[in-house]
Amino acid sequence: MIYYKRDVFYPKKRERISVDPVTHAAVSFGIFSLANSAPAPFSPSLIGNIVGSLAPDFDIVLRMWGPLTYLKNHRAQSHSVLGITAISAFTASLLTLIPGLPSEGFFQIFFWTLLGALSHSILDILNSHGIKLLWPFSCRSFSIPLLNIFDPFFIFPFFLITFLPGDAFSKHSLFLLAMLYLIFRFYIRCRIARYLKLKYRKKALHRVLVMPSMFGIFSWIFIVETKKSLLVGSINSFPKKLFKPVLKELLKCKDHPMVQLALNSKPGEIFKSFTPFYYIDLIRKGEYFYVQFYDLRYLLKDRFLHSATVIVSEEGDLLEGLFHPFSPENCIAI
Repeated sequence: MIYYKRDVFYPKKRERISVDPVTHAAVSFGIFSLANSAPAPFSPSLIGNIVGSLAPDFDIVLRMWGPLTYLKNHRAQSHSVLGITAISAFTASLLTLIPGLPSEGFFQIFFWTLLGALSHSILDILNSHGIKLLWPFSCRSFSIPLLNIFDPFFIFPFFLITFLPGDAFSKHSLFLLAMLYLIFRFYIRCRIARYLKLKYRKKALHRVLVMPSMFGIFSWIFIVETKKSLLVGSINSFPKKLFKPVLKELLKCKDHPMVQLALNSKPGEIFKSFTPFYYIDLIRKGEYFYVQFYDLRYLLKDRFLHSATVIVSEEGDLLEGLFHPFSPENCIAI
């Protein structure tokens, strides 16, 4: 996928792209409450469930080795089936050894811890970043983009399940309401995709992608790939027209030897593994070519979050590779 565009704007501050930890804990605790109407405050299963719902994001410690290491490995090992199973087994083993906690069997604690960790991974699948579910057997990212980083309409039923008194029927009805909301979001996403296909039906469509925006609950990011260009922008849940100020047309670039060199370089390989949706800007400045990669998944008004730059000489020598997480002001040598 090679695309060309000039004059791209960026955010001036760092933005969060992960699902809010409150959402992870609330959903997991809500599911636990469905089967345990009055859990003991220090129940090992409850503690394991909450720890499991948060533990996959403990990979934040990778920030100690820099943002590039963190972003390359975030939602990989710790979010995979193998990773959450190992986390759950370790947590359950630890909780069985802590004195003073109520006595519960290892497999009971392991089950609820694993359920918490699994709910975490499933929630992360439901936004644009996705997770590497089958790591280390596959590095493919799995994503069904339906939710942004915090959606009160989705999380509110789980708070009610957890904190409001009620019978089992009421709590299961609230859980069903949350699932119906996900189905509604899926319907809206499909509806927008159909709308875009109809609107651009004369442009020789290749594919249409729709993803939730980072913050707006009722707005979505779209990518429409045509024969000659790529259209990127925002659209609301019940579109009457596109939001014109944020619509970008990215013209596809012809194959260029410097672009191919950058694509096959270490920075290019890293960026391609980081995002499946990107485009490339090729700019010549004097004797140097600047090949710039942009991640299309995160659009704030007219701004993309992540980018990378590969600088190549006229002779085809790779001079420098830089990764720009969250802002072009962040320059990390690759």
